[in-house]
Amino acid sequence: MSLRYFGDPIFRKRALPVGVVNDEVKATVASILRAMEDYGAIGLAAPHVGVLLRIIVIRLELHLPPQVYLNPRLYDPSKEKEAMEEGSISWPGVRANVERPREISLEAMDLMGTLVTKRLVGLEARVAMHENDQLNGVLFIDRCAPKLRARLFAQLRRLDGSKKSE
Repeated sequence: MSLRYFGDPIFRKRALPVGVVNDEVKATVASILRAMEDYGAIGLAAPHVGVLLRIIVIRLELHLPPQVYLNPRLYDPSKEKEAMEEGSISWPGVRANVERPREISLEAMDLMGTLVTKRLVGLEARVAMHENDQLNGVLFIDRCAPKLRARLFAQLRRLDGSKKSE
């Protein structure tokens, strides 16, 4: 499985639920982890590696074990919001400030098939929301103000064109 880039239609599709934890799901998680390590990502969703399944992996620090969430459901966002710069390994060099709730609750299945429920705060909450957006065909750029969004999409189209000419 190789990394996908801007222009790939997978990024605008809604990912499908994981039915059962099988070898395909485990191989997808392994590919996600490899991409995260190769590119220094702290979170990644399955569409980045070309798989349209509802899988996100978060690993804020290398010494911590990765958190694998299958079929994540986010709910109960805090009223308190904060803006922070976001980017993506699938569109290098494109970054923007995005405002998101500071906290959110998550319910998901882990790789053992066990239901996990937790309250995420700060960077962990942000990464979960960013990656969950990807599972729903939403890019972080979509959350920017219209003028900035237009400028960022123009930048992405230039990047996409340079990739095709390589």
